[in-house]
Amino acid sequence: MRELKFRRWDTEYNRFFYIDFSYVKKVDFYDFFEYVDGPIEQYTGLKDKNGKEIYEGDVLEVLMKYKYYKGSTFKSLVRFENGCFSCCFEDDDDATFTIKVAGNIHENPELLNASQGVSK
Repeated sequence: MRELKFRRWDTEYNRFFYIDFSYVKKVDFYDFFEYVDGPIEQYTGLKDKNGKEIYEGDVLEVLMKYKYYKGSTFKSLVRFENGCFSCCFEDDDDATFTIKVAGNIHENPELLNASQGVSK
């Protein structure tokens, strides 16, 4: 079973507050959402190549390598839509992907403007 973890961007203090649903009582969980003002983002259950947890709202840096080609790097935003997490990029049978979290939309909004393939 996937871990149920959430984070909330606190717009007042410009920082994340994290909560692991498996370790808290229901009342603590509701307090978490009530007293911190900002978007709520869920943990995808996945980690990047460095072991960092990937949440919706993270901007991923994707390195795509081909068998006979050096490769290319692009960025993609993790979203939760229609009941599933998504990260848009083209796939190729001969390609391998290395993914790491480059930042998130709250602390690194410049990543959205500077990257191709990332849209809000």
